Amino acid sequence: MTMNERRQPEGVSGQVPDHVPTDAELDAWPVPESAQGYFRRGIRFAQLGFPDRAIKDFEEAAAREPANAEIQYNLGTAHLALGMFEQALRNFDLAIALMPGSSDTYGNRAVAFAALGEPVQSKRDVEQAVRFGADRARLEGIVRFVMARRNMGHGLLETHADGTRDHGHELPHPRWGGFGRTEPPAGT
Repeated sequence: MTMNERRQPEGVSGQVPDHVPTDAELDAWPVPESAQGYFRRGIRFAQLGFPDRAIKDFEEAAAREPANAEIQYNLGTAHLALGMFEQALRNFDLAIALMPGSSDTYGNRAVAFAALGEPVQSKRDVEQAVRFGADRARLEGIVRFVMARRNMGHGLLETHADGTRDHGHELPHPRWGGFGRTEPPAGT
């Protein structure tokens, strides 16, 4: 199964939660015992809008299973979400070396290259992503947006007076309000 065909890991819901847990509630979640346990909990953190917590769990999963392409891909995606583009590239490079046919990985690496002002590498990865099944118009639109933000001198993540950072759009996201608390995922 390629990452393009991936399913939700066992025990991970793809639904938007009714509530987002507080930091104290997240800290009380059980500590996983395996790489897959850390991976599943990392996915849940990412779904809830906590990429910093997801990174910690994905790193622990990667330490236990360094040759797992899906873990490397998700670690790169979490780094990308936090604007850590160089680290995202390293993770995407590893994921591609482990599973070269993933359009998602090439697409995300194209976005990271665009964010770093590397249009040649970005275009190359867009072509690879399309070759493996990505939607050209959608991916090129994302890359154009990222490059335009970079070229206009705007950061890709807006830093607010309170130190929080976001992507500057109005899309709903659990970390930015609108949802309450949820229970920890079962089996982590």
